[in-house]
Amino acid sequence: MLKKQDFTYYLGWLTLAFLGISIISGIALLFRYDPTTFQKAQDSMFLISDAYRFGWLIRNAHFYSSELFFIFLLIHTVWHVYLDDYKDKKYIYWLALVAIIVVAFFEMFTGFVLKANNEGDSASLIMQHIILSIPFFGQYIVSLFYSQEYPSIYFYFYHICILPFILILLNYYHIKRMFTNFENTLIAFFATIFLSVFFSLSAPYDIVSSAKHPIIWGPWFFWPIQWSLFYIAPFIAGIILPILGLSTLAWLPNPRFYFLKRVFLVGIVLYFVIIFYIMLFR
Repeated sequence: MLKKQDFTYYLGWLTLAFLGISIISGIALLFRYDPTTFQKAQDSMFLISDAYRFGWLIRNAHFYSSELFFIFLLIHTVWHVYLDDYKDKKYIYWLALVAIIVVAFFEMFTGFVLKANNEGDSASLIMQHIILSIPFFGQYIVSLFYSQEYPSIYFYFYHICILPFILILLNYYHIKRMFTNFENTLIAFFATIFLSVFFSLSAPYDIVSSAKHPIIWGPWFFWPIQWSLFYIAPFIAGIILPILGLSTLAWLPNPRFYFLKRVFLVGIVLYFVIIFYIMLFR
């Protein structure tokens, strides 16, 4: 019978396996994607999906393995918290896990923007607006991520050259292993192929202005932030609240802050309640 602790590590190995598939499929897409202009990026996505041999399968595999990586990463983290497993870990290893979540979020977000449709473009503009709300340094930070001449080129650079390597290094530091075992790799591979074949993605599309739902939503993990922007100032919704949530998670191993476990679990439940609410009623 699988013990609770064993299940925690099993989730971790599956998370690493999906990350590996995501990186390999991303490298395959790299040679067919042109990020220099929005139109060229969109044309690339259409060609990958419809023209290149097995391009649709590789794109689907990249999408589903990335999604499953992030989902299993969140489940793995919450399960750690539920079992109080962080109490027996070195603090630096726990901080590495928190850092993985942050880097994975931006890796997923930049990938969403690189879809080159108006969903990705709108998500990019919302993120830009949030960053500009940072006092004093907002404009400078925006200049590090957004190019006026080539809007998506910086996102492309971070997505393929910076964030994946940081993820790999953090994962290695967190678990002291670069690769998962064969069993978990096989499970992740067949799960990805199954979803890629039977739930194939369409080529990128633009939502017309006359659409029934005029609000364009970003990626699902960004929905709670986007939703809160309707009611809260961008600096609070997009900067302060996420920092408070991550700080709560980061301070859990400190014996003086064990009460934060309930705060974090309530927060993560609220986070997913908002996601499911938007999924059902948007």
